[in-house]
Order: sequence, then C-alpha cells, then structure tokens
Amino acid sequence: MEIVVASQNVSRGGIRSGSGDPQDRWPVIAEALASVSPDIVLIQEAEGWGADAARQLVRAENDLDMDGILSPSRTGLGPALLYRRETLGRRQYVNSDSSIDETHHGYTTVGWSLPPALPALLCAGSVHFTPYDATKAKQEANFVASRVHRAGGGYAILGGT
Repeated sequence: MEIVVASQNVSRGGIRSGSGDPQDRWPVIAEALASVSPDIVLIQEAEGWGADAARQLVRAENDLDMDGILSPSRTGLGPALLYRRETLGRRQYVNSDSSIDETHHGYTTVGWSLPPALPALLCAGSVHFTPYDATKAKQEANFVASRVHRAGGGYAILGGT
C-alpha cells in the first residue's frame, strides 16, 4: 500500500492581507496539493480555519475531497490534518492532549486501522513548531513524536514546519 503525504504551511490561513486588499491564496494552494493526490495533508498556520462554522476547513475538505481535523492552538496559528477516507478509512484515534500546554502553536495526531496492510494503527501528526527558540522547538518535536509513535505502535508519520 502506498500513502502519499504532503505538508504545507499556508501562511496565516491562506489569506494574506497586504496593502489593504486581502488576497485569497487558497485556490492556488489547493490546486498544488491536489496535483500530487495526497492521502494525508499536514497543514500549518491554519489561522481562522475554525471561524464561521469552520468555513475554511470545510472549504479545504471539499476542494481536496478529504476529511479534516483542526488542532487546538493558543496562538491561532495551529496545524490541521486532512486525510482521504477513501484510502485510509475512518479515523480510529485522535489525540491533541496537552497541545496547548506542550507546544507553542499546537499539534494533532490521527490514527487509522489498515488491516491487512499493517498489524497496528498508522498514525500521522501535524505540528507547527515554535520559531522563537530552537531548544524549545526540539522539545516540541520530541514531545509530539512520542505522541504520534506511542499511538501507532511503530507506524508513524510526523510533519510540519
């Protein structure tokens, strides 16, 4: 079984305000992501994706024909994870415990049961590390990696910026 994974920092939600005229960059981002037909997309800086009844998350789900999950984030620049249910099935596990306490921007781990391809859960984690302190970013990486690996029992994907 082949699983295609993409990681994309959408930079402040994919809509950038500059010179008083907001630009919606999501269509270009969605087209680039769709061109690689990913099964999992790890998004960073999903700012505003939960607003207005999660309008931007739902837009991304529809544009990419995927299901999505937002991470809790104290900064509002947290990650999201999108996955193709057609390939991976329904999620069997979701964890963002201590996301706000242990990471600057947040993380989410999602797991799928893929028998007979794997004897344990396959877990993927999307994270957006702190850009302010390399030591803290390394601590965040270790923490999130432990959460992704622990749940998957050895089958884990971790990505982000």
